[in-house]
Amino acid sequence: MLVFAEENEMPLWSDIVEREGLKTVRWHEEAVDLLPAGMSKTDGIRSVVEALGLEMADVMAFGDGLNDVEMLSEVGFGVAMGNGEQAAKEAAKYVCPGVDEDGVLRACKIWV
Repeated sequence: MLVFAEENEMPLWSDIVEREGLKTVRWHEEAVDLLPAGMSKTDGIRSVVEALGLEMADVMAFGDGLNDVEMLSEVGFGVAMGNGEQAAKEAAKYVCPGVDEDGVLRACKIWV
């Protein structure tokens, strides 16, 4: 679930997070993801990969935020957006042009 909440507003969510066994992943100064504890984007990708009989090394993923860092570092071909967070760029194997420069399209034309 996506919640629009600044850091100082997170105490309002703490009861729900604790009661429901959730974890938070902040990816923007005004937004945070609420996820089941122990789950991540990477876990979702891994489930699909296993169901298809593939390997994580076969996966290309694009990301730009703090909520993408784990995913970008775990897939075989992690690509960060040029306008993304520095942590995402450091986790990725490659950095493509930004979203506003058609980065995903340009990267796919080169690598896919």
